[in-house]
Amino acid sequence: MIWLWIFVSALLLVLFTPLLIGLFLGEDFRGAAAMEVEAEPQQVWDKVLDYARYPTCATSCKGVRDAPEEAKGDGLPAWVEDLGPTQLTVQVTEMEPPRRLLLHIRDSVVPLTADWTLRIEPKDGGSRVALESDTKIRRGTWHVPIFRFMMGPVGGVQKGVVHYLRTLANALGEQPAITGP
Repeated sequence: MIWLWIFVSALLLVLFTPLLIGLFLGEDFRGAAAMEVEAEPQQVWDKVLDYARYPTCATSCKGVRDAPEEAKGDGLPAWVEDLGPTQLTVQVTEMEPPRRLLLHIRDSVVPLTADWTLRIEPKDGGSRVALESDTKIRRGTWHVPIFRFMMGPVGGVQKGVVHYLRTLANALGEQPAITGP
């Protein structure tokens, strides 16, 4: 009988620890990484803007469609990535082809937004690609503490940035080392 109590207590501890820690975390999370590729800046830019084939959520994405017109600011691209239980609306807020792209990402379920800054610089006949993500998870749903735990102590924002760069490199046919900012 004591083993059952130990098992149940351990299970509850594992389940509730992320929730409890997440309740006390702030709402701002940051991630940044960079890579060098052999592709020229325009080639990288073209892959980045081919969002139907290379969405920001890559492997989690079940489909991509263009966003409604009201989501598009100043005629800039906007799209919706279907992740199954939620959808992300991705809006280009600024672009300086083929050097700089600013994206605003908004989740449909969790009060989560992310502002991505992607920089592409020429480097030794190829490109240096750097991505920064400033993610904010506001109060609002029961998901918030869990998402804050996943983005903070578990490193979800940083892992997402690295995953996107790795996916972009694969799309370019390359396998570069991904480094910090």
